[in-house]
Amino acid sequence: MTILQETVRYAPLAKAGSTAAPGSGIQISNEQFLLDVFGDEYMLAHVTAFTESPDTLDPHSRKQSARCWAGGWYSDKARALVARSNTYFTISLFEPSVEDGIKKARRRKALHRVTCCIVVDDVGTKVPRDVVTLPPSWRLETSPGNCQVGYIISGGGEADQVLVEGLVNAMVAKGLAVEGKDPGMKGVTRYVRLPVGSNRKSAYLERFGADGYLCQMLEYVPERKYTIAQIAEAFGISADDISKHTDCDGAKPARHDAVVGGDPVLDAFAAIGAYKHALSDGWHDVTCCKVYEHTDSADNGAAVRLNSDGSYGYRCHHRHGGELKFPQVLEWFEREHPELGLSAAVPSRSSPAGAAEFEDLEAVDRDKRDYILGMIEMAESEGVAATDLIEMVKAELPALHHAQAMVDSVLKRLSGKTGGTPEKLAEDLGVEVKTDRHPVALDWSRMPEDPPEIPFVIPGWMPDKVVTMFAAHGGTGKSYMSVYIALCLATGRHPFDPDQKIPRTRVVLYSAEDNLDVMHLRFARYMRKLKIARSDLEGWLHVLDATESDNVLFAGEEKVNGRTTERFKWLAKEVKRIDAKVLIFDNASDAIDANENDRAKVRQFMSHLKRLASAVLLLSHVDAASSMAEVGEAKGYSGSTGWHNSARSRWFMARVKDSDEIVLTLPKVNYAKAGAEAVIKWNDGLKLFDVVTVRQGRARAEDHRDMLLNLLDQAIKQGRRVSPKQNSSNSVFNTLKSMEGMPAGLKSADVMKEVNRWLGEGFVKVDTYLMSNRNAGECLALTEKGHETAAGVFTPEGEL
Repeated sequence: MTILQETVRYAPLAKAGSTAAPGSGIQISNEQFLLDVFGDEYMLAHVTAFTESPDTLDPHSRKQSARCWAGGWYSDKARALVARSNTYFTISLFEPSVEDGIKKARRRKALHRVTCCIVVDDVGTKVPRDVVTLPPSWRLETSPGNCQVGYIISGGGEADQVLVEGLVNAMVAKGLAVEGKDPGMKGVTRYVRLPVGSNRKSAYLERFGADGYLCQMLEYVPERKYTIAQIAEAFGISADDISKHTDCDGAKPARHDAVVGGDPVLDAFAAIGAYKHALSDGWHDVTCCKVYEHTDSADNGAAVRLNSDGSYGYRCHHRHGGELKFPQVLEWFEREHPELGLSAAVPSRSSPAGAAEFEDLEAVDRDKRDYILGMIEMAESEGVAATDLIEMVKAELPALHHAQAMVDSVLKRLSGKTGGTPEKLAEDLGVEVKTDRHPVALDWSRMPEDPPEIPFVIPGWMPDKVVTMFAAHGGTGKSYMSVYIALCLATGRHPFDPDQKIPRTRVVLYSAEDNLDVMHLRFARYMRKLKIARSDLEGWLHVLDATESDNVLFAGEEKVNGRTTERFKWLAKEVKRIDAKVLIFDNASDAIDANENDRAKVRQFMSHLKRLASAVLLLSHVDAASSMAEVGEAKGYSGSTGWHNSARSRWFMARVKDSDEIVLTLPKVNYAKAGAEAVIKWNDGLKLFDVVTVRQGRARAEDHRDMLLNLLDQAIKQGRRVSPKQNSSNSVFNTLKSMEGMPAGLKSADVMKEVNRWLGEGFVKVDTYLMSNRNAGECLALTEKGHETAAGVFTPEGEL
């Protein structure tokens, strides 16, 4: 049986927003498609497939890049081309590379043999449909309303490298790319998508679910084949046009108007027609390799820098500028133009800041500062509005929050360009330190008579303007409690004091742990208990299911300042959009991509979190030692002490050993008294966690004398002998600890001290009885005074 016979013909599914009607995708297998494009040599077509999101591949992982983008012959890779992965093929066939006597598949310009098709990108979104006048061999929708249009070349012998590159360059210049620029469309080694596959970019995974956007073949007529001359004629391209736009034998395209001087990176940009001219301070103006992602494909704002130590920097002030640094540029060249061999020609120290492996962190800060200052100068020369410039700087500035002199220099330069004062700019940029680095003296004459108290979101428990950590072992119930707390805040209830009303607060609950189905169930249960209608929550509680998203808010590499991510920026805008005061984020492990034991990284991360909302409740897991320790003795967090020190308020929730109770403690809270505890139990009838009781301060046996005496009285009436000795198996603590109503958090020694007080104050006495071995034993009995105290506790259903 051939591979062709084994291949399942797959009917792509229509998605919301697609130009195709549901079920209208044409069924064509990848095998048949490759056979139609490459003919009898289709087994030598160069293909690749992977399930990772292409826009989130780690630019520093050469292993990952090679695994995803290297690819190989279809004969070797056929079984990897499954419907729900990113699947690509190369438009050309290549001679095999002979290495140590073994033939290997290599997608290299130097090995190019023949190009079998030409493909136009982004038809329907960035390229108007009416520009593509020649009927295509196929039209494949790779994202909603966005198509790749392909033309199969007949008479493959004439489709050599020079003609193909000249034709494609001329087509781009003629309008088959926005403003005549699309470096990604050029070259004979380019990958394009196969019909059976999925666009798994992060945006489509979020929008369409775990499969991403399933590609749909909208038009397929493989009998339509064209010569190079026919394609050129259809798009009004002459032989002179092809010759003019041909780049072969190392010649530079016509638009290259500068002598680069032999630097491999600048030469690489020049080789694809993307080098412009030199700027100041080592920077060079270039066309961004992702210019097609710019608004209106604007060809501006990108530059590459040659650092004095031999490393490189890269900047682009468009929306992908926070992610597109030199390693990503290097990866793009390796993927799209491997024939240039750029990866092997540049220093290994190339990094997002241009100096990621500097031992001196101050040097990294200097480079980052210079990058921002250069961005400010370039933006001014290109007429970027002041508000847009401030937003550009805001995206880059967090890395300098711990280098105050660097921040000051940026604020000073920005002030000169925008007219704003450094103080106002610091506020707009979210810089939390003042531009004046010297200590500020308290002015007694200006001190108010009655300074306002520090505000609390939850009185006594959760201060405003800080991050509160909420830690617990997995499965303890903190995600349940986060739902309950969100509902209470949004409806103006104190979660731990039902009689106390608090101001209503707009809340964002960001869950990377539980999806909407799970949250719907939990919300419904708590809403029934609290008698909350859905209309009560409109505009007050915004819930985000992030279980299928990239949720990293902060990333930090070794020896380099950490940085916030695009998800951080998105979430900040979302919180601001709905004017939320509180952000509840579940869970910290999803938010930070750095070593949790690195104190500096943890402090940076916690500092950045404060910028997301007025108050943040950050859910987190605890270490193994905390999960097994007694409630009052656990550390209550995992990793560096930076977690404890950076959080101005900290909650810890744990199960009480040998009990069905859970205790939520307040081991740390600035601006209030720590030590409060809430006792929580699972309500099997309502299928939720209930707050049973709350107490201020750590649990002490003397605070629960009435209840303990009542439980002791119940045990004695049940015929149980309770020993007055602590180490006995039937001691007071061992007898009462499993009884309904036993206060949580008490220890055996504390209870024994209380028993001794009872004996001294006449609440209990010691009786003797005859044991089975005929020896006298001792047991406790309540006195009349003890019975009166115990009778003051009402326990008809175990309810306090």
